[in-house]
Amino acid sequence: MEKEIKVGIGLGNVRFGSSKAAVEKILGEPNEIDQVDVPIDEEEISIEQWHYDDLELSLSFDDNDDELLDTFAVSSPEYTLNGVSLIGKSIIEINSIINDLNLGTCEKENLSDDEDNTHVYSFIESNMNFWFEDDELSEIQWGPDENHEQPLIFAN
Repeated sequence: MEKEIKVGIGLGNVRFGSSKAAVEKILGEPNEIDQVDVPIDEEEISIEQWHYDDLELSLSFDDNDDELLDTFAVSSPEYTLNGVSLIGKSIIEINSIINDLNLGTCEKENLSDDEDNTHVYSFIESNMNFWFEDDELSEIQWGPDENHEQPLIFAN
């Protein structure tokens, strides 16, 4: 499987807007499936999450959007963005790389408490979130480019 993150498009041959059947044809059956209700604005949206443990990959399908793929999350340094491996890098290293990635304006949020040291860098224009635990990048999440139609999957 190709492990290059395609901002606004997907990952390898798996594209935003793909059906569950199309994703399963490429990636196989997930190791685990979770159903999660997420409050967004004033309504609650049901999300189905597929987890592929060996790939360190999770996919989310929005039940309110014809159950189409709408979010990727990766946590392995094997995944790259513009050819650069980011998972495992420190906040300081990521700060020096951000401008070269051209992801748009970065909003930084500190979600730390007494037990966890968690920060999130959100890039609204590119629909990406970088999650840091103990000042090290642990996960990259991204969604479709909201300004364009979502491309569908092309299975080989």
